[in-house]
Amino acid sequence: MDALWRLQISTADGTPRLTQDMGSLRVDGSPLMNVDGTGNCTECTFSGDVDIGPREQVTVQWSDDGGATWKSRFTGIATQVKSPQAFFGGYKLVGLLKKLEEAEAFKSLPAGDLSGQVQQLLTDTVASGQVGTLLQPTVQVVGSFTPLTSGKVVPNYQKVSEVLKSVLCPRLTGSLVAVNADGQLLFGLFDGTLALNELDANVQPVQWVDVDAEELITDLRLIWPKAMSGQLSTWDGSLDGGGRRSYTVLKDQQNTLASELVAGPTSAYGRSVQTLGVILDSQNFTRHAPSGSVDLTPAVIISGGSSTAGYTVTGDDSTSSELWDGDRNTYATLTPDPSGGGYALFRLALPYATGLGVPIGVEFAGDNVAVTSITVDDTKRAFSTQTPSGSGGFYLIPDEVRALLAASPSTSGPTLTITLAPADLKAPVLLRACSLIWVDPAFSGPLLTAVLRLPAPAAGSVVVNGWPNPLPKVSVQRRGLSREPLDVITLPASYTYRVNVGGALETEIKLGQRDAPDVSAQATLVKQRDKNATLAAVRVSGST
Repeated sequence: MDALWRLQISTADGTPRLTQDMGSLRVDGSPLMNVDGTGNCTECTFSGDVDIGPREQVTVQWSDDGGATWKSRFTGIATQVKSPQAFFGGYKLVGLLKKLEEAEAFKSLPAGDLSGQVQQLLTDTVASGQVGTLLQPTVQVVGSFTPLTSGKVVPNYQKVSEVLKSVLCPRLTGSLVAVNADGQLLFGLFDGTLALNELDANVQPVQWVDVDAEELITDLRLIWPKAMSGQLSTWDGSLDGGGRRSYTVLKDQQNTLASELVAGPTSAYGRSVQTLGVILDSQNFTRHAPSGSVDLTPAVIISGGSSTAGYTVTGDDSTSSELWDGDRNTYATLTPDPSGGGYALFRLALPYATGLGVPIGVEFAGDNVAVTSITVDDTKRAFSTQTPSGSGGFYLIPDEVRALLAASPSTSGPTLTITLAPADLKAPVLLRACSLIWVDPAFSGPLLTAVLRLPAPAAGSVVVNGWPNPLPKVSVQRRGLSREPLDVITLPASYTYRVNVGGALETEIKLGQRDAPDVSAQATLVKQRDKNATLAAVRVSGST
C-alpha cells in the first residue's frame, strides 16, 4: 500500500484550523520539503489552490499504515501564498526556527547548566506569547556531552535565535540548534549516519557530480586596514655602563596593515590564499590572563604627590581579570592620590607566558585617561610607538613587525607596557580593558571553512524510496558495473522529501554538496557581523 500524506493547517498562533488529505488537495505535483541533517525544517514549496492564509502554520504529515497513525515530516510558516484573486498560485513555507528569529529575548538567564539556560530561554519565550503554541515547551537535548556551567546572560532584547546561536551554542563546541517537524527545539551535538546500499531495491544509483578543481583555496588571510606606526628594536645581548640593555633600531615601521594568516589543512594540490577584509570588533579577538602581577608605577609625579603608586592590580585577584575579560562594562578603578597630588603619567605593565604566539595587537579602553605610548617587549625585541593610532580601543601591530617576531621567536613571553595620562588628576580613572589580543579561532575558523575550496571527488545525490528520518551523514556502499562491492563513502547530507509522479513517497539526498564559494563566504561573513552586533548588545559572562 502506498503511503498517505496530508496537510494540517493552523492559525498563525498555532490553533488547529483545517486538515486536508491528499484526495481533496488541489496541488500541482508535490510539496518539495527541504530538511537538513539535524532535522531542522528549512523550506517547503508547492503550487496549487489551497486554503492557507499568510503566516499560518502548515504541517505535512504522512502515514504508512493506512492512516491509523500519522507522522510529521515538515512544519513551517506560510510566508508566501497565492493571491485571493488568482485561481492558482505558489506557496512557500519556512521552518519554525523563523519564529525564534522574530521573537526577542528580554529576561536574564542566570548562571547555571548550559542546557538549562537553553530550556529557560525557550520557557520565557513561550510564556511571553511571541510564538503562540507553535513550539513545544520542552527542549530536546541531543548527543552526549559533559554538563557545562555557563555564565549569566543578559539578552537585552536581542532575537532569541541569535542568543541561541551566537551566545549559548559557542559555549559547547560543535553544538547546534534546530526546530524539527514536531515543533520541538533541539540543542546539542548532532550525530548519526544513514546507511545506504546501491544494491538495495529502495535505493537508486548515486548520481556523482564531476570533480571541479578550477577554484583552489587552501588558506585565508584576514586583513584589518589600520595598524600602529612605530619602530622595532632588537637587543644584541650587551649592556651599557649603567647596566641597561642596548637596543638597535632595525627600521621605522611604516606599514599600516595588520593581518592574520589562517592556515587550512595540508593540501596535495598546492597553496592558494583567499584575502578577506574584516571590521574591528571585540568578538574577533581572544585574550589571555597575564602570567604574573600586573604592575602600576608612576612615570611622572606631580608636585605634592606620593612617590609610590597608590594602587596595584595583581594578576590573581577578582579585579584584575576585568582588564582582559572582553567586557567593557566591567572595570578596575584607580583612585586619585589621597595627598592631593597625582600622576601626570603612569605605566601599566602586564607580563605574559611564552607559547601564546605573536599577538595581533593591544586592546585598551578607559575613562578619564588617554594612551601616550605602547611597548611590547619580549627581552629580545621591543616594538614601541608614541601617541599610538587606534580605532575603537584597538591598537594593531603592523604586519611586517609581526612577521619578524614570528620568524625568530623569543624564549621569553612578551610584556605589554602602556603609558597613560589621566585627563583629570583629581578624578578616578576607570580601566575597562588592557590586554594583548590574538585573533580568536572561533571567529577565523568558520570563515576559513566557508572559503576553503579543495577538489571534492565525492559529491552527488541519491534518490531513495520513502521518507527516512534525517541524519547528519549518509554512508553509501558503492557497487561496480558488475555489481561487485566497492568502497563505502560517508558524506554530510541534506534531504528533499517529495511525492513522485506515481504517488509514492521518495527522498532526494544531497551528498557532500554546498553553496558556491562566494555565496558561502559572503553569507558567513554577514552572519558573523550579525553575531558581532548581537554580542555588542548582549552582555555575557564566561563559561567553564
